[in-house]
Amino acid sequence: MKKLFISLILLALATAVLSSCVIFLPKSEKDHFGDTDAKSEDAKSEDAKSEDVEKYDLEAEEVAVFDDKDMLPVQFAISDDGKFVYLLQDLEHSYSKISVSDSTDEMNVVYDADDFYIKNMACGDGFTAWTELTDDEFAVKCYNHETKEVTVVRSEDYDYDTDYQVLEIKAYKDCFYYQYYNNDEDYASIMCYDVSSGSEEVFMEADFFMPDQMVSAQFECLDINNNWLLCSQRTETGKQDFWMINLDDDANMLAHLNPIVSLVYSASFDETDNTLALYYWDTDSVDHIGTSSESAKITDWVDFDRYTVAYRDRIRYIDGQLYYVEMSVKNDAIEICRFCAVSDQGDDASYYADAFSYFLAEDGSIYLLVKDADWEEISVMRIEAE
Repeated sequence: MKKLFISLILLALATAVLSSCVIFLPKSEKDHFGDTDAKSEDAKSEDAKSEDVEKYDLEAEEVAVFDDKDMLPVQFAISDDGKFVYLLQDLEHSYSKISVSDSTDEMNVVYDADDFYIKNMACGDGFTAWTELTDDEFAVKCYNHETKEVTVVRSEDYDYDTDYQVLEIKAYKDCFYYQYYNNDEDYASIMCYDVSSGSEEVFMEADFFMPDQMVSAQFECLDINNNWLLCSQRTETGKQDFWMINLDDDANMLAHLNPIVSLVYSASFDETDNTLALYYWDTDSVDHIGTSSESAKITDWVDFDRYTVAYRDRIRYIDGQLYYVEMSVKNDAIEICRFCAVSDQGDDASYYADAFSYFLAEDGSIYLLVKDADWEEISVMRIEAE
């Protein structure tokens, strides 16, 4: 359970929490993972690796720089209607804001969360939506780019110690999707909100898995790639199934994952070669990124040690290329933070150091948010499409 430990450290060291990595597990598992006082052989081997992190194998052009301590971006996206959207936060989470503007180098704050913390955001056609929370409340909200109005889609009480909410959010065309967990009645839903009509419906629903032991809810993984909605679902036997649902024609595919998959953090699906990429935790408590195509067999591209994660649980697989941000934390300090582009089933990799967030644009270019040593200046870099 290294992700629980690392996520707690990143709350203080980085600008956003891991999006869906902390799950309810028996206390013994948490205690076992938290015992990291002694430096292991894994840590020693990583020391040699960390000497290499300043490599810039990928060429990128600087398109903007932000150094206002009250306006530092931590996430970036381009909406379907061409707006440039930033989530703004600082290390201490003293502010949390949404900026929507007409250029990459312009900030235009349209929403300030005040006492709330914005956890995730998503952009569709003419809107930006996000999830936010405090210790005792959570909300789902949406900003309309044309009317410039903020709509509160859902707002409920939240008990940080007992309630389960992942608060991931994804967008496609006029709609956005998010998980909602009814902790009183022990069931999970994926909700779909249509911004154009202002209506909401249940897209999928499932009972919690073993709610009396607080082992897991459902739909911990929620992603959208192009027109495909991707989500995990745990069966009655505890094994993981995985849905790929076409949002244009409602066609769907269900994959029965290999029994070694204990939990799926994130996924990506490439329809062109029918390949599903998974960031998952296996039954031996080891994290991997692997691919599967038309069978239960998973080919692992990346194997993580207990100090390292794919930051914000976010991966993308397109045309044989795997993208993610690698972050490694040891001795309460971030040792590795870099954008990774991996091919040939993990045998070939390129990096851009100090990049902690990325966005894949429709034209094939890649936008990176790159920090300085003290997280006081954030640069927006663009890697041109090949």
